[in-house]
Amino acid sequence: MNISNRLLIVVFFILLSGCRNNKNTDVNPVVIHGVKDSTLLEKGVSLTLSDYSKYSEFLNRIDQIVCADSIPTIDKSRNNIRHKFYLTTPCWDKVGDILIKQRNVIIIHNDSLQKRYTDPWENNLFHLRELEDVIEHDISNNGFDPNWSENAENMIINISVSENNLHKLNAVLEAFVKLDIENDTINNLRIWITDYVPYFKPPSPPAPPPPPPPKQIR
Repeated sequence: MNISNRLLIVVFFILLSGCRNNKNTDVNPVVIHGVKDSTLLEKGVSLTLSDYSKYSEFLNRIDQIVCADSIPTIDKSRNNIRHKFYLTTPCWDKVGDILIKQRNVIIIHNDSLQKRYTDPWENNLFHLRELEDVIEHDISNNGFDPNWSENAENMIINISVSENNLHKLNAVLEAFVKLDIENDTINNLRIWITDYVPYFKPPSPPAPPPPPPPKQIR
């Protein structure tokens, strides 16, 4: 065998080895958050938080996307796993008022969680590190306690941050990527990015009128 043939054989084995290595290269898995229907995945429009300086700017961009029948998305990564968040905030110009039961909503504002009870009226606060416990309690309630969710299908994660604290949205999403990635029930929960609505306790009903005075007997 001459030298040129030997060189060709060596080159062939190098190329073959390279092809095998490429086939064995693992693609980082992707965890989808916020949608259950796979047909919605193609509607995603990627956003980068660092492109915005104010929360209101970010909200306006979300509004533009959802009102164009698309879904804003944000990507996060952890332990070589990519997490893609689909923000299914409604287009308020198209849907108008939506009847949402408070029991089905977990509010996340900055670094705190809120569950707003209606029986009795009360605003319960939790720290962001309690996210998994609060979500699991809400999911497992199954309508039993009137202050917690009816079922996972009706649940909404309502996220907001203060105007100059857009960076805190990163911390909120980081809290989600630390949850159990195998739990599809949690992964499928709807995620809305909205304006923050402060807690409001309705006034007590008016007291009943006093009874009429007794009739005098003559």
